[in-house]
Amino acid sequence: MATTQTKKKIQKLMIDKDVTGAEIARKIGCTRQNVYHVMIGRQVSPHIRQAIADSLGVQVSDLWPDEKPKRAA
Repeated sequence: MATTQTKKKIQKLMIDKDVTGAEIARKIGCTRQNVYHVMIGRQVSPHIRQAIADSLGVQVSDLWPDEKPKRAA
C-alpha cells in the first residue's frame, strides 16, 4: 500500500510538472478517481502506475519502490 510519503511525492511532482489526475486519466481512458486511488494505495494497477510515472517523467520504481521494473524482451 502506498505511504503518505509516496502520495506527497506524487502530489509535489504533479504541481511541479503542472499535471493533473484528470489529465492522466484522460490519457489512458480511466477516471480521475482511479488515478487518485492508485496514488493513495487504495488500488494497485501497474497500468495506472506507469501512466502516472510517465506523466511525471520518472520511473515507476521512483514512486513505488516495491514495483520491480519490467525487463525488455
